[in-house]
Amino acid sequence: MLKQALSIWNTNRSNADENFWQSTLTQYSFVFSQVFSMPVVIFGTKTYVGGKSLEDTGGKQPDFLLQSELTSHVMVVEIKTPETPLLSKSPYRPPDVFAVSRDVCGAVGQIGRYKDTFLENYAQLHLKSKERFLLADPKCLVVVGNTEQLETADMKDSFEYFRRGQRGTEIITFDELFKKIETLIRLLESGAV
Repeated sequence: MLKQALSIWNTNRSNADENFWQSTLTQYSFVFSQVFSMPVVIFGTKTYVGGKSLEDTGGKQPDFLLQSELTSHVMVVEIKTPETPLLSKSPYRPPDVFAVSRDVCGAVGQIGRYKDTFLENYAQLHLKSKERFLLADPKCLVVVGNTEQLETADMKDSFEYFRRGQRGTEIITFDELFKKIETLIRLLESGAV
């Protein structure tokens, strides 16, 4: 399955269909364990975490809720696509500072809203859920873009400064996610494990 997941990545690096990636990451959900360094399973996809008004609008549904297999705590994941821009094309402050794209900023804001809504509605959702889960300051993950977009050292620095400055939300690109799978395959095949 590791090689299948890697093969799908290698043949779909330019696929800009978010539904394709939602389906692929659902099928190969083990890749998320490589990000969190703990065994996780999908607790839900497009799962309601609260926020509806009396008019039945405004409900929040992150792309994935992951659950630690050992502690039952839930994590929130938002995905975009490998083609989602990471940075603006021209420098924000020439010559070496690039602004993070609207899509990346939006995804970070979006997942922050999901987290807050989930925490606000936890007691009610926990009581009504058939599946048991815990929610203590949930980790958040945004999977977006591809580092191949970062053509210069200044662009790489700008992206890295932004994501390292995020408190409570980890940002990883699709190629970084699948590079972890490639590394795991190499380790297993080398007998180093």
